Amino acid sequence: MKRALTLLALTFLTVTVGVLAQDTANLVGTVKDSTGAVIPAAKITVSNPEKGFMRSLVSNAAGEYSAPRVPIGDYVITAEVPGFQKLLRSGITVGVGETLRVDLTMVVGQVNQEVTVVAAGAKVETETAAISGVVSGTQIANLNLNGRNFVTLALLVPCRGGRWPRHLACGRAGEQQHLVQRRPHAI
Repeated sequence: MKRALTLLALTFLTVTVGVLAQDTANLVGTVKDSTGAVIPAAKITVSNPEKGFMRSLVSNAAGEYSAPRVPIGDYVITAEVPGFQKLLRSGITVGVGETLRVDLTMVVGQVNQEVTVVAAGAKVETETAAISGVVSGTQIANLNLNGRNFVTLALLVPCRGGRWPRHLACGRAGEQQHLVQRRPHAI
């Protein structure tokens, strides 16, 4: 009985941690100067004003920073280094499970000067080989679910390739998919 309760508690904790991790993303990058040299010990602040989220970081000896498990949404990243202008970068949006690289280039100047960059990070996953996609409610509402076949929802996500069943692995926008499987019959 004790063993069963322990196993049940462990299962519950594992599932709970997995559920909590589904609405986070990661922000990573490198702080450099205008010549391309890395800048260690840069004070970096990652903030999401809409959610009241803020995290302070310091770049390592290689000029790299990492903000793991940040809530999804729109972010503003600021970087400060003595002898450089303060850098403010906005317009950064991260989605579920995404690892977004946002490299920061500092400009030599006085501390009271500020450089503001409004731009989004690359929408290509450059940190991992994962392919993922977020299916919006509008896409689901506009999907023709023939006979309420929920499997066709998989066609909204980009091709993952190489997995069985093959028809579930690929789906491209504007491409008609035929859900046909051919299996050899045993005689």
